[in-house]
Amino acid sequence: MVKKESAKRGYMTPQEVEAHLKGIGTSNAKITYLRDMINHKLSPKTRDAVYENLAEQYSKIGNYERVEDSLVKRGDYKNAAIAALKNPEVTDFHILTLLHNDRQIKFNDIMAADFLAEISKDWKKYFGEKNGSAANRAEDMALEIYKKEGRHHREVAELELKIAENRGPDSEEGRHLLYNAYERYEILGDNKTAEALLKKYIKLLKERKINTEVAEERLEELRKKKSDLTSRLSSVIAIAGVLGGLFFLSTNITGNAIANVSQSSGNILGAVLLVIGLVAGFFWVKKK
Repeated sequence: MVKKESAKRGYMTPQEVEAHLKGIGTSNAKITYLRDMINHKLSPKTRDAVYENLAEQYSKIGNYERVEDSLVKRGDYKNAAIAALKNPEVTDFHILTLLHNDRQIKFNDIMAADFLAEISKDWKKYFGEKNGSAANRAEDMALEIYKKEGRHHREVAELELKIAENRGPDSEEGRHLLYNAYERYEILGDNKTAEALLKKYIKLLKERKINTEVAEERLEELRKKKSDLTSRLSSVIAIAGVLGGLFFLSTNITGNAIANVSQSSGNILGAVLLVIGLVAGFFWVKKK
């Protein structure tokens, strides 16, 4: 039935090729059979199906160089790059070159980095339980490209936090990345997130009996900066509120109309602005 359908269609699917492997015991024997198939005249789609099965069998015996080669021959450059990430002898440049050959990524380094960051999120799916180091390599490559290409601080910080979480608090590298992420959020002006990350970093250091003096100083500086910003904002609100309130109240006293605002509405608006200004002024003076 399979032969009849494939003959009618003109090519074999990966599942049909796999059906031919039933009864062949070991992966090495299946590889020999598939390599012999390649030497015969095959339609392009059947050839792709054979290479897909070859890649799967090579993966089972841990020959990632052959996995990569089989996938490249069928034009699957993304999965070839995933296989190459598992091979410690392959350079980062070689992996990036594979991704550049992909039709979607082409020669866009940022898109290549996005792909590397994406597959590292679900690394067990792409690399398997025993290949955590390959996932780490994908993360490191993505982070390096983001920095080199000047990716936005927030995206870099998010990736640094994810890597820090994956490497664990006991890892010096993980703690270093956590500190880097804090610095990036501070540059972005997100002092709330920056303070939370710095507190977490200090806590990790204390748990491991590592000196926290420098980090504590940075936390104090951050809090002072945050306090100064709040103080400046309070002063602006106070001045704007008082002046706005007096303006609306004074115009109603003199009888001058303001656009379509009625006298009663002007009085209410003026009183509200004056109260807001006084309250903000009170907190500003208190902080001073």
